Amino acid sequence: MLELLTIGRRNVDEVWVATDLDDSPVVAEIVDVARSRRITVNEVSRKRLDAEATSEAPQGVIARAAP
Repeated sequence: MLELLTIGRRNVDEVWVATDLDDSPVVAEIVDVARSRRITVNEVSRKRLDAEATSEAPQGVIARAAP
């Protein structure tokens, strides 16, 4: 996720972060980078994030990005 945000080859529309990851330094860095690039960051429940994820094992953060 951090690579997606920092390299900038694909447009990222928004980032979703599970609310139970608040204390993670990696997640904090992802949120900081996203906000610095003016990408909307939404805090959502883990259940909602898992329902929206396209992988079987999301790690608490997903991005909606251009293909």
